[in-house]
Amino acid sequence: MSDEAINHIISVFELTLKEILSRIIKISQCQAVSIRLQEKDDYPYYLYEGLPDFFVLKENSLLAKDDKGDLIRDNDGSPILECMYGNVIKGHFNPKFPFFSQNGSFWTNNTTQLLSSITKQQRKFIGSTRNLCNYSGYESVALIPIITGEAILGLIHLTDPRENMFNIERIEELERAAAESALIIQRAKEIMQKLNEIDKMILKSKI
Repeated sequence: MSDEAINHIISVFELTLKEILSRIIKISQCQAVSIRLQEKDDYPYYLYEGLPDFFVLKENSLLAKDDKGDLIRDNDGSPILECMYGNVIKGHFNPKFPFFSQNGSFWTNNTTQLLSSITKQQRKFIGSTRNLCNYSGYESVALIPIITGEAILGLIHLTDPRENMFNIERIEELERAAAESALIIQRAKEIMQKLNEIDKMILKSKI
């Protein structure tokens, strides 16, 4: 597959995700919206709008590291993903908690109140959090998983300094938008994989 063909596929993919991002901004009316996608073991920002540069730099990697800079892994050997992002991406949620939806999204209309009222049981379940959204003045925050089948490809991150930007109807609408994104992302991956397989076949035929 030529570099030109790869660049064309990536360009179309990015254009499509930009359109999805615009739709999400329209649905949510939030000040800052971003899309994180899996890249090896991490889930960095792929597209974002409205987030300050310092926030993106600080939060881009979700991988937990020790004092030596080495990855911290769980009992299964998988790298640990930090903060609430990690819970959503790993599908680690409890719909009985008021800040989780039935489909595994996290959302709150007041991060300050949430941090001051969270119970010991809830804190033990979700683990430690970075709290940068709250420190940065964002009160309304939502994390919507991008799911295809049983795989979580990434998430949509929405933040706004205003309170009460979300309700369950809006979260469900955002979950539908995330589901549509998942189909596009999965299809793009399948196309890239198929083209790579064709490349390998061509190389073998030349040997």
